[in-house]
Amino acid sequence: MASKDQPENKPAAAKKSAAAAKKEGGDKPPARKAPATKPDKGVKVKPDARAIAKYVRTAPRKMRLVVDAIRGRSVEDARNILNFTPKRAARTLVKVLNSAVANAENNHELDPDRLFVWRAFVDQGPAVKRFIPRARGRASGVKKYTSHVTIELKVREEGR
Repeated sequence: MASKDQPENKPAAAKKSAAAAKKEGGDKPPARKAPATKPDKGVKVKPDARAIAKYVRTAPRKMRLVVDAIRGRSVEDARNILNFTPKRAARTLVKVLNSAVANAENNHELDPDRLFVWRAFVDQGPAVKRFIPRARGRASGVKKYTSHVTIELKVREEGR
């Protein structure tokens, strides 16, 4: 038996260099696959149809107030909500919603009566910078914010 200070003598065939072991894949654990019952976290579900309006001259904060009201609703309900919403952002959202429905009908041949607003969100676009005159000949900056609006539709399954 070898002591702690002296290495144990091994036959030459049993000795492998670290590089040779790496080439064979001895250091790596076997690859595991996720169970088939759970969907992968990285998998994205695609919408059936969508429409995007970019550089809309309404602040995203004001636009999000109206978008939150239609998320998850059927297309008919969303149109009614937008038609009776007294906000300027609702006029733009009606146009984007109608465009998404037209895309679903013409490009994907989907039934518009079974569509619902699956995702609707507003991202901030670039701010237009302007100046406003102030007292004593000074000027202050004003930012006029723009929005990028996205509405994605899906077909509602039967029984839901």
